[in-house]
Amino acid sequence: MELLCDEKQTKCLKEKKTKMSEIKKQEKKSEKQKLKQKYKEEKRAAEKELKHNTAFISKQKNEKQIRLDAERKRKVNQIMSGLEQQEGDVRKIKKKSYKLFD
Repeated sequence: MELLCDEKQTKCLKEKKTKMSEIKKQEKKSEKQKLKQKYKEEKRAAEKELKHNTAFISKQKNEKQIRLDAERKRKVNQIMSGLEQQEGDVRKIKKKSYKLFD
């Protein structure tokens, strides 16, 4: 009787071990799948953030260039205004000098 019980017990133990090993394999697979999924999500999030950062940097460069262009245009207008003023003064002086010799 003991032998039969032992054989049955060993058979049951073997079956339990195989079931347990199958469960462990499935758990490992599901764990790997979870890790892969998490990796993919993190990768997507990083790519998305990189795109946003690139867009932000591009926007900042554009704004800086616009400011520099506006400043340059203001300075050019100021210089041109000064030159026009000088030209006007020179014309007045020439007119007066011609009137003196008439």
